[in-house]
Amino acid sequence: MLLATVVLAQGSLGEIYRKSRIDEPTGTMLPLLFWIAQGVGMLVKGPVAPLVSLLAAGALTLADRNARWLGRLHFFWGVPLTLLITGPWLVAIMVATEGGFASESLGNDLLAKLMHGQESHGAPPGTYLVAALIMFWPGSLALAGAARRGWRERAQPSVRFLIAWIVPFWLLMEIIPTKLPHYVLPAYPALALLAGRALADGVGAARRHWSDLVAWSLWGLVALALGIGLLALPGRLGEATPVASVAAVAVAVGLAGVALLSLWRGKARPWLGLAAAAAMWAGGFALILPRTDALWLSRSAAALVNGQDRVLRPVVVAGYAEPSLVFLLGTATKLTSGTEAALILSKLPDTLVLVSDREDAAFRAALQKGVAVDSLGHVSGLNYSNGRAMTLTLYQVAR
Repeated sequence: MLLATVVLAQGSLGEIYRKSRIDEPTGTMLPLLFWIAQGVGMLVKGPVAPLVSLLAAGALTLADRNARWLGRLHFFWGVPLTLLITGPWLVAIMVATEGGFASESLGNDLLAKLMHGQESHGAPPGTYLVAALIMFWPGSLALAGAARRGWRERAQPSVRFLIAWIVPFWLLMEIIPTKLPHYVLPAYPALALLAGRALADGVGAARRHWSDLVAWSLWGLVALALGIGLLALPGRLGEATPVASVAAVAVAVGLAGVALLSLWRGKARPWLGLAAAAAMWAGGFALILPRTDALWLSRSAAALVNGQDRVLRPVVVAGYAEPSLVFLLGTATKLTSGTEAALILSKLPDTLVLVSDREDAAFRAALQKGVAVDSLGHVSGLNYSNGRAMTLTLYQVAR
């Protein structure tokens, strides 16, 4: 959803910029879409959508040494429109939290990400550039050609805008210590447009650059690594690998190899790379990943809870704070510590308590005297947000 708002805002901003360069009227629809996208984007994820647009507009203004085109955004009614969209929610959340939302989101969350690697997600600059070989696959096939062509044609308004969309935001994400793969995702649509142009113009032309050979070789290694990783993952988590997925991944790796050979021989066959990607994603996203239960700890935990008699029984979760579990169990679900869960259970004996193995000892130690609990089962899996194995046990007061 955030990416959709960014694309709408940037698409509108890019058209406004392009029209300004050729002295073509802009009208009101493009600014209207831009400000609506900013408002919705702020509701979804705070400052991210405005930040992408601000960096792109700032880079273009500095590069062109001209800020007059920004007047086409109609700030005098656009900013109030954005505030009209976001204002009611902002007022409501500030009232509901007695002002705590601002200090928590800006102070404890945003500043923590800017100052140091939050939640063990720190990484050095350059991480996203390396990760793009995998995260942008199979589009990474054309990354070298896209970079060279984009720089050569940087005077063209459309290409100039795409560069301004990518570079400042990407550099900022590389500088910020806290890094997660999806943080740089708002720059990927612009990167995809440049890569698509490079592919359409013939990525395997006879006159090849050394950077193409490097990019293609890395692309092939990533394809092989993805195939091996997808096939090994279920076994690593103690589950069986579906036979159909083995065939799909084998086909994908084979097609990737043929595509790579054709490129090295100077014969552009991008469709082979696309076919390899289709087979890889079909094997991974349709066959392997959804059936690997250990990856979906929230799904397994929700199934365990929903298998009990839950009529008017609140659910408390200790030591596992993934939003996906709240989504599956309902917003009445309380996320807390093992100690607090034990206190809640003593006051509300009908409560179901889901406790992680890391909070289990604290939970049991904090149980009130005379309060005994029965285990209703447990689920184990990988908490993919931090890469740690975890076991969740469901308790109720002994009957």
